[in-house]
Amino acid sequence: MAASIIVADRVTKVFEAGRRDEVVALKNLSLEVTEGEFLCLVGGSGCGKTTFLNLVAGFLPPTEGVIYLRGRAIAGIEPRAGMIFQSYALLPWKTVAGNVEFGPKMKRLPRAERR
Repeated sequence: MAASIIVADRVTKVFEAGRRDEVVALKNLSLEVTEGEFLCLVGGSGCGKTTFLNLVAGFLPPTEGVIYLRGRAIAGIEPRAGMIFQSYALLPWKTVAGNVEFGPKMKRLPRAERR
């Protein structure tokens, strides 16, 4: 049996949309992705695809439920993980090299290793 890579167990994500309103982005989602499987998230705008990816990346906590990555509950941003955003996620005041170097610099890697 293949090892579980991602497991979502009854995950719900609710966003507050004002004082009394809320938006339910995901409701009671359960799924398992095992080693060797290919996952494709398909759906209309606003159906929860990006919300789910943000939960897996640790950018957002679930309102209910838990997501496991390789058997460990996701508790925050995984420093070794990366994510490519649909829109530019660059620091406009930095050069291309400065943007590329930013992550390693925040990890306090020596200049020679950053290049």
